[in-house]
Amino acid sequence: MTQSPAPVSGDSSIDERLAALLANPASTRIHLMGIGGAGLSAIARVLLQRGFHVSGCDQQESAMVEELRELGAVVSIGHSASHSADVDLVLVTSAVLWDHPELAAAQNAGVLVVKRERFLAPLMAGQRAICVAGTHGKTTTSAMIATILDGMGAEPGFIVGSKILSLGTSARAGRPGGPFVVEADEYDRTFLGLRPDIAVITNVEWDHVDCYPNFTSYQQAFRDFAALTAPGGVLVVCADDPGAAALPAALDGLDVRWASYSRSEAAQWQAARLTVNASGGQDFDVLCDGVLLGRVSLPLAGQHNALNLLAALAACAEAGYDVFKQPAKNLKILRKTTGTARRLEIIGESCDIILCDDYAHHPTEVQATLSAARQRFPRRALWVLFQPHTYSRTRTLLTEFCNSFENADHVLITDIYAARERDTLGVAASDLVQVLASHPDARYAGNLDAATDTLLAGLRAGDVLLTLGAGDGNQVGQRVLAGLQARAVSAASASLAERCDVLASRIAQQTGLAVRRDESLANHTTMRVGGPADLFITVNETVQLIAALRLARELVVPAMVLGGGSNALFSDGGVRGLVVANACRSVAQHEGQVVWAESGVNLAGLGRQAMRWGLSGLEWCVSVPGTVGGAVIGNAGAHGGSIADNLLRATVLNPDGSLDEWPAARFRYKYRSSALKTLLRNGKSAPVVLSAAFQLKSGDTTAMEAWAAGFLAHRRSTQPTDPSAGSIFQNPPGDYAGRILESLGLKGHRIGAAQFSTVHANFIVNLGGATAADVLALIDLARGNAWDALGVELVPEIMFLGDWPAQPPFQPLAERAP
Repeated sequence: MTQSPAPVSGDSSIDERLAALLANPASTRIHLMGIGGAGLSAIARVLLQRGFHVSGCDQQESAMVEELRELGAVVSIGHSASHSADVDLVLVTSAVLWDHPELAAAQNAGVLVVKRERFLAPLMAGQRAICVAGTHGKTTTSAMIATILDGMGAEPGFIVGSKILSLGTSARAGRPGGPFVVEADEYDRTFLGLRPDIAVITNVEWDHVDCYPNFTSYQQAFRDFAALTAPGGVLVVCADDPGAAALPAALDGLDVRWASYSRSEAAQWQAARLTVNASGGQDFDVLCDGVLLGRVSLPLAGQHNALNLLAALAACAEAGYDVFKQPAKNLKILRKTTGTARRLEIIGESCDIILCDDYAHHPTEVQATLSAARQRFPRRALWVLFQPHTYSRTRTLLTEFCNSFENADHVLITDIYAARERDTLGVAASDLVQVLASHPDARYAGNLDAATDTLLAGLRAGDVLLTLGAGDGNQVGQRVLAGLQARAVSAASASLAERCDVLASRIAQQTGLAVRRDESLANHTTMRVGGPADLFITVNETVQLIAALRLARELVVPAMVLGGGSNALFSDGGVRGLVVANACRSVAQHEGQVVWAESGVNLAGLGRQAMRWGLSGLEWCVSVPGTVGGAVIGNAGAHGGSIADNLLRATVLNPDGSLDEWPAARFRYKYRSSALKTLLRNGKSAPVVLSAAFQLKSGDTTAMEAWAAGFLAHRRSTQPTDPSAGSIFQNPPGDYAGRILESLGLKGHRIGAAQFSTVHANFIVNLGGATAADVLALIDLARGNAWDALGVELVPEIMFLGDWPAQPPFQPLAERAP
């Protein structure tokens, strides 16, 4: 029988210390050197979600560093021996040398120091490890597995080397005892620290020549990784790849079950009858042991991605999550397998030029990516900017690039990205250009600035730009996009009305939705007040919501999302641009007592559904109007409960059109407020909530229904039934807004058809025909009287939307102009 390789370190005391520290999150302080990198930032996310005290350092500020701070990490810029003071564990990557002064100080102080590869297996203890390895495709396959498990309600943990676009994050802690997906990186033999229950190996082709002097050493590392699979576990390998297909014979006698996948009949899992679908992806039949399971639709192009999905389907089935058990429901999940960041990712479109980016840097990856790009964009000219990655890889694999760029119409080669290398080894970008001499248009582009200028001068409407490489060449795509958008804004700035016309046409073409013009917002708010929206649509699917908002951004048209219409007051002048009514209302029960809901779900309905499932925590919702999206933004609450009590995470659409997953901590909840609401109140662009997951607990259904009935009865007896936006003012600390308004004699006070309710003074009701000006006049009157008579600042709880005067009605009185 094949023997498993020795652990990363043979010191069992390290494992014991790690286990003890990881068992006590609340009292364990972990410091990560290089916390802003892809590997450690993902681990930091998991640690923060589990409640550890996390600190870190990095060489420079970055968006990732700032995001980790928002999640609660303490991050310093630069390295210092003082960073290891008062910590229990220092975690480092392979790039940090053991004689680094910061590490030396930690070791001298007796602090446990471990590398990332030693840390991953203990981090996943108690969860079922699904580890995906391979020279190519491991990031995409890991992301597909995580997406499928998430869609099936498994509440998986995962650590993937790039952001999963459909989930908005690269890492999640997952539920105790559930599956945990990790991308198994072979660089520096990092994956030999893992202990898979299910291992996937997509392919084995020589790479990382700075770590592996020849293919034999590289191949042996994959054999060692496979041999680490738990006894009785599963190894899933690609039968179409010679390196992966050779593993079962090389590891004969290993106590595992082998599963294979292929485009041919030679494997257990097979993809057959591949056809290009309407989205530029592909549809294909899936067979297992010769039996047709069903036909799947994948949004991603390229036959290599069909194999990646096949591997993901096999791994999920082996983990107990077979999408073909309930195909009508589960096959829809595959529509969300839109890949990861930097994997044929569309980063933008402007002037009818599409800009994409991909991490491909190995000759095989480049060839596969360009084949997929040609499938996705068959009638567009394809420009490729390639940044070779490291001198050692470029020199060793130089001649293998000769046929990699066949599907490109224009190829620009930049200077080589050195990464950690200093010796040029006598190779330069010009050598690669010479290898591509037979290509009709392959040329040297110089540095990134020169490449940007060349592309802005050469690109034309109808073209596609694809940046390739594992370095910083993707910056060129962002620079070109910014240049094109500047041109578009300049050309379109003359008339918002004209841009709205184009947007209406594009939305109808892309989504099939009906676009209404000059739609009265009074028909879509609970107060029945508000002027017209230039454009108005109703979306029933999150993909429609995302598409509409991205189109609006591209065409520089203002856009906002409307939920249930409560907690909002639209101006009489209405809204310029696009208003999207959110009717996305899917709800699902996940494992681990988690409830997931789209942002258009009625909040009261969500509370009732949770009770039907026997889950407690949202009973208070049954008496609260509005939708999940607005509730997450405003930290809605009642009867002693609030969103902050149970929110686990939310998926949001950023102003730049990308998706992010926000753990609850990132919202920085306060009474009826959040980080998002603060942005909106200050007139700044803010992410749009798309969905949310809530951590609940088991409850007695009879008792919960009794509480809910009491909450509803209380609402009926204390709140008006006339149209209103809900509570107008937040309760001041230690007091109630309703009591203050009554003391000022404003209960029942009326301006026009708007009135402070005679049932509850903190509600303004529409008696019929009220205008936004009437409501605002009442709000200003109450705020002025409370300030003058009592010195109390009444802060509006509702949002003021649309074309209001330049001086916002929610500005603190002390700051308002005289």
